[in-house]
Amino acid sequence: MIGSLLCCLAFAQEPAEAPGQPAPPLPLAPASAEPAPSAPPDAFVPPAPLLPLVVAWPADEPAPREATAAIVEVELLVDERGSVESVVLVSGEEPFASVTVAAMRLMRFTAATEGGVPVAVQVPVRLEIAPPPINVEGIVRFAPGSGEPGGSEAPAVGLLVSVAGQSVRTDEEGRFGFRGVPDGAQLLTVVTTGTVK
Repeated sequence: MIGSLLCCLAFAQEPAEAPGQPAPPLPLAPASAEPAPSAPPDAFVPPAPLLPLVVAWPADEPAPREATAAIVEVELLVDERGSVESVVLVSGEEPFASVTVAAMRLMRFTAATEGGVPVAVQVPVRLEIAPPPINVEGIVRFAPGSGEPGGSEAPAVGLLVSVAGQSVRTDEEGRFGFRGVPDGAQLLTVVTTGTVK
C-alpha cells in the first residue's frame, strides 16, 4: 500500500522593484577631450547587428532540469544594405538549428564598408541557446506515520511528477524541477507507477 506523501514546492520569481523608486541612471561614457580617430579612407568596417543576436529556446522543446545550452554555428551572407541574403548551417542539432536559421534570416546589420563603399560580406555566428530557468522545483517525501521504508519523511524516489505538459521522475533525494512553466495557476500531479523506493 502506498503511503501518504508530502510535496514541497519552490517557485522562482523575479525580484520586485520597490514602489516609487526611480530607475537608476544609465552610466555615461567618460568625456574625452580628444575626438575619436576616424578610420583610414580605405579601411574595412565590418557589419554590426542592429539587435542582439539571441535565439530563444523552442517553446515545444522539453528542457529537463539537467539541460544545458545548445550550441549552433551559422554563416551569414550580409549584403550591401545590411540584409541577410543567406544563412548556411555549420553545426547544430535540431530543433535548435532550424530555429536559429529562421531567426538569423530576419536579422539586420549596418552595412560593411571598404574604402567607404558598402560591400557584401560573410559573417560567422556562434550562438548559445540557453534553456529557460528552473521556475518550479520541489521535494516529495513520505508523510509522518505513513509506515513507509526509510522512516518518516523519507524521500520518495522514482515518482512521476507532471505540470504544464512536462513530466519528470523524482531523483534519489525525492527532488524534481521544471523549466519554463507558464505563469499563473498550474495543476501539479504526483503519480506512483510500479514500486516506490
